[in-house]
Amino acid sequence: MRKWVVRSLVGLLCVIVLSIVVLFFFIRHNYSPEKLKRELEVTLYQRSGFHVTIGDLSFSFSGDIRLRHICVQNPRLISARCVVAAEVVALDLRLLPLLRKQLEIQSASLDKVEIHLFEEVRDIGGKKQIVHSWDLPARESASPTDTAAPQFTLRRIVLKNGLLTHEVLLLPIDKGNYHFGFSLEARAQTSLQLQIANDDGMAVAAILGGTFTDVIASAQSLAAHGKLLPSDTVTGSLTTSNFSLQHIDARAGKLTGKITLTLQNNQLTLESAQAELNLLQPLTALFTQSGKATLALPGPTLVRADGTLAAPGFKFTYREMTHAAGKGLTGLFNTDVDLARASSLFGLTVGTTGALHLEGALQGEQASGGLNIAALHYPVRKGISVDAAKLQASFFNAIIKLHKQELRIADSSTIADISLQNTASGKSIKGSLVFDKLPLGALLGDGEAGKDEGTTTSIPRFAADLHVKARSVAYGKLVGTSLTTRFIREGQKMQLENTAFTFARGRINATYSRQLASSAQSLHLSARGVKAQDLSHMFALKGTVFSDVAADAKLSFSGDTALALRQTLSGHATLRFGRGKIKDSFFQRGIFNGPLHKLEEKFSDIEFASAVADIVFDKGSIRTQKIFFDAEEWSAALRAESAFDFKGKATLDFRFRSSFVENVANPLHMGIQGRKEGEFYDLPFACRGNVVSGDCYKANW
Repeated sequence: MRKWVVRSLVGLLCVIVLSIVVLFFFIRHNYSPEKLKRELEVTLYQRSGFHVTIGDLSFSFSGDIRLRHICVQNPRLISARCVVAAEVVALDLRLLPLLRKQLEIQSASLDKVEIHLFEEVRDIGGKKQIVHSWDLPARESASPTDTAAPQFTLRRIVLKNGLLTHEVLLLPIDKGNYHFGFSLEARAQTSLQLQIANDDGMAVAAILGGTFTDVIASAQSLAAHGKLLPSDTVTGSLTTSNFSLQHIDARAGKLTGKITLTLQNNQLTLESAQAELNLLQPLTALFTQSGKATLALPGPTLVRADGTLAAPGFKFTYREMTHAAGKGLTGLFNTDVDLARASSLFGLTVGTTGALHLEGALQGEQASGGLNIAALHYPVRKGISVDAAKLQASFFNAIIKLHKQELRIADSSTIADISLQNTASGKSIKGSLVFDKLPLGALLGDGEAGKDEGTTTSIPRFAADLHVKARSVAYGKLVGTSLTTRFIREGQKMQLENTAFTFARGRINATYSRQLASSAQSLHLSARGVKAQDLSHMFALKGTVFSDVAADAKLSFSGDTALALRQTLSGHATLRFGRGKIKDSFFQRGIFNGPLHKLEEKFSDIEFASAVADIVFDKGSIRTQKIFFDAEEWSAALRAESAFDFKGKATLDFRFRSSFVENVANPLHMGIQGRKEGEFYDLPFACRGNVVSGDCYKANW
């Protein structure tokens, strides 16, 4: 019994082996390599419209077919380049269907595959036309009478050592060369795996599964129409590294992370838990992205997206986002920012603090909404900051508007009614500011900030057009009220136009400009009705002058320190005094000696008719073209040239009537002969040294 079983099994095995051998020789006799190669080329052409050239075809004993030197060409192109090329193709051929003239391939394995995406310009009908290598050519159907045309089925395909030449932007990747691998298992549940990478660190790995009515028909629909067949479904994941999204959205940079996807009814749903996304606009930074988006194919059109973008100190949440052709992006969003942690993200000055909350909506790419900032501290530069306990504003796109908001600028209470704009061309600010007390010296850089050579006094780059008002204004010892001015900054120029304020009960009008790159400055000033007695108290002068003063000045200088100003000051200034009185004379004691010392008593309280000073500044030197003081009974005229340390030379001429010195000194001691009533007499002085020192004039009398 046992021997019979063994003999039966051995006999059955011999029959199987013999059948395979007979079948193999039958196939080789009826399907020679050349005949099968031609039928493959014809079938592939009829199915795809592409010319397929097979260099060599051979059978293995198991029935596999090995093809070498495969080239797929597009007949629409003049170029002889292969759209797809493969060095080795191994086909796992089913033998029994082949007997029925059905070409059923279980699997295909391709090695050293090249895919070339390129274009060429053709002259068609006298017109230039661009033809792409992937453009589908017209397919030739088999003749209805050709009953011998073989059927074609492919179950599994594997591509190894692939090279993609991306010369034209067809795929959402940069131009260049990419290495790839691919496998497709076409059964009841089709599976697909794809890896693609380049030498710059970009990589994408896809693991997908799905159901397809016809894999080849689905691939053709995807190539021609950008979508699969309606009944197709796909699920799986994408793992990316440094994958550029710029060809999908110019505002995006690179994506690294894992994304799950589902495709059903040509709606593609993408979901990520924690991917890294580098944005280029409107903020340039690396964000952690999580969310879900549904796209409709072809297009694609964004059906809905919800998710968050997060960076240190920053969180952006979006919801109900949609995008359709002609309508732009629409949805809702909110943002929370810790300004201290995210200051570099927005290009803010180091030291900025505060908590920002923003809510808004997108409508056709137009963003609008409101924001508030709590505990804001924004350092503009050394000594100047913008502070607010609570700040509210509205925004539209890149424009932020503040309406009557309370701020503290340079430690001064301020009401702001302004709009700020941040665009690719730069930052700008427009509107009005109302100060309680405006520290003009601190805002313009009055020298204290510049004493430290390592300290910059530059103002952040922005364009400005601001109407400024202040109840009071201070610049060093100068204090004024009721200031109005227009602050303008364009490029590297800053200026104050139409400046007017009350100063010492008079009215000052001025224009000031500054070149920020060189610190070159100019000042045009006109004063009317200024009370000299207020100036005396303001500058703590020894004597007090009671008079109305008018002044005009046209000056230029550079630098931010008193020393720099003295060394660079140029221009002209004129002072004019009306009728007035001097109390506690500004003349120094000891100018007159001998019998004339009693004259000093006459200078203790002086009533005068007028006075004028005409002064020229020339880069470190001062020249008094005219200083004239008219007290009717006497007058004084001074001409002087000196540096800012007042070392120089001067002449001081006194003219007086005889009645002025009557009962004061013997005229003979003065060298006056034949004195006449009503005549003026001259008393000259000279000085070489300190031109404001009485000792200098006393020594040269």
